[in-house]
Amino acid sequence: MRWLVGLCVRYAGTLAILTLIALLAGLWATRSAPLDVFPDFVPSTVDIQTEAPGLTAQQVAAITRALPDDVERIGVFDSDDPKEIVVAVSEAGLSAAQLHRGYDEALIARVSDLLDGRAEIIPVLHWQLDLDHSRTAERLSAELEHIADAGIVRRVLVDSKLNGASGGTGVSFGWTAARRVFSQAPKGVQLILAGGLKPDNVAEAIRELNPGGVDVASGVEAAAGKKSPDLLAGFIRAARDGEKR
Repeated sequence: MRWLVGLCVRYAGTLAILTLIALLAGLWATRSAPLDVFPDFVPSTVDIQTEAPGLTAQQVAAITRALPDDVERIGVFDSDDPKEIVVAVSEAGLSAAQLHRGYDEALIARVSDLLDGRAEIIPVLHWQLDLDHSRTAERLSAELEHIADAGIVRRVLVDSKLNGASGGTGVSFGWTAARRVFSQAPKGVQLILAGGLKPDNVAEAIRELNPGGVDVASGVEAAAGKKSPDLLAGFIRAARDGEKR
């Protein structure tokens, strides 16, 4: 399984390796943190990204160039301009683009055409918190079927959405209502769970939905935009506990 955790950490079986999320819309800068947060990763320190304005794709590239080849570099985009996304992916040296505009078949196809296999696309589907859960589940299932039929992507992130925000709400959605969406996901499409996850609920979320991965940002922050190594370590321990079930 793969667990995306803000920066993030990826699991392949029980092996944890560091994954870099580069938020390219001028949102992130870096600070150093002890790497015992990531117990299976070799280097002694890692740059954990924290929110700050003005980081360019070229500055992100200076970080990604220093990473091992087997480390994913995932950019998070809230843009509907395919050329803008692809240019940022190329300039920053990313391995994947996470698209936060919801289900947009045309955008996914166009970005895929422009990338031409140079990077993966991870679309984000939204669980609308202020709508009926059963209708939301039906909509997500239908969108996943369309995505699977297109054959462009292999991973999809499911995040909560509230009051027009495209993600990062810090609020979890109805896991029980979402159980069928996750258990009946189309073959070949791996679902990543996001939305309100933190160290004290991620194990429950994993046991409830058995996702292909989990994504966390505000749930491991000591203050707004400041990732906590202690909370990250607690999140990883809890995720492992949930996987054991």
